[in-house]
Amino acid sequence: MNFKKSASVFILALTIFLSACSGGSSSSPAEKTSPTGEAASSAIYKDGEYTASATGYSGGLKVKVVIEDDKIKSVEIISHNEVGKQYYEEAIEKIPQAIVLAQSTEVDAITGATKTSKGIIKAVNKVLEEAKLK
Repeated sequence: MNFKKSASVFILALTIFLSACSGGSSSSPAEKTSPTGEAASSAIYKDGEYTASATGYSGGLKVKVVIEDDKIKSVEIISHNEVGKQYYEEAIEKIPQAIVLAQSTEVDAITGATKTSKGIIKAVNKVLEEAKLK
């Protein structure tokens, strides 16, 4: 099995595993009731499309993150100045997917593209800070 096929199988297995671990609670944490009987939201993030920049191997790495219903719906690299396609390409392809799957920026960097990986993670962290409800 080639690497891309192995990676796809791994991502599919991880998705299934994470879905199974999510539990089957009948009430959503965002739909709790306040003492007055009104729905109280425990949302952390404001819905929207956000952009932020950070430095990876080179400066100018820009991401777009969509947050909906308190979840990271998508992470997209919209521009970058990274050099050496053989180094940055895998990070640009896999780190955004990993962040969405994990619903966190606590993901492993891609070996050989550590600076690009950390730049993407830093930019997404900036977005999450901006989107945080105060």
